[in-house]
Amino acid sequence: MQKLLDSTYSIKVQFNQRVSYPWQAKPDSSRGTFFAVRDGKFRVEYEQPTKINIISDGQRLLVYYPSENTYALEKLDPSKGGLFYALMFFSKPIRELLEPVSEIENANITTIVLKPRDKDPVISRVSIEMQSGDIKSLKIEERSGILTTIEFLAIKRNFRPSEDLFRVMVPESAKPLLR
Repeated sequence: MQKLLDSTYSIKVQFNQRVSYPWQAKPDSSRGTFFAVRDGKFRVEYEQPTKINIISDGQRLLVYYPSENTYALEKLDPSKGGLFYALMFFSKPIRELLEPVSEIENANITTIVLKPRDKDPVISRVSIEMQSGDIKSLKIEERSGILTTIEFLAIKRNFRPSEDLFRVMVPESAKPLLR
């Protein structure tokens, strides 16, 4: 898996996401596309159930809700992000962040279970399902009992993103979300 990550400088993933909460009977489901490049820039375009765009240029993070024409804009602080920040922004090699706990082979699918090398206040375990040398799904277990499962539907590696893809620009008429 590390070899696969090392050889990827950009990625585009169409995904389904399910978030299960211990206090809620039915998980929340969403669908979208994730784009990232190795220098900490990424974009998530949620299509369903609500259209949301999350864009980072590596310095700032914009969350924009087109249906409401509202946004939140924050300066990124890597010292406050912990494991999640490091994973999203590729700020460290994965082997420095997570250590393998187990590897399970079952019917052409390999599941790699990892835990944070340093105690993380949010994430307790990460599981990666691999099939035919590619990531099939990612599961993130939080200490609070929240489980996020991301199913990778289509993956495109090492594409040339446009300059605008990771540009953090607030639409002129958008209103800031109140905090």
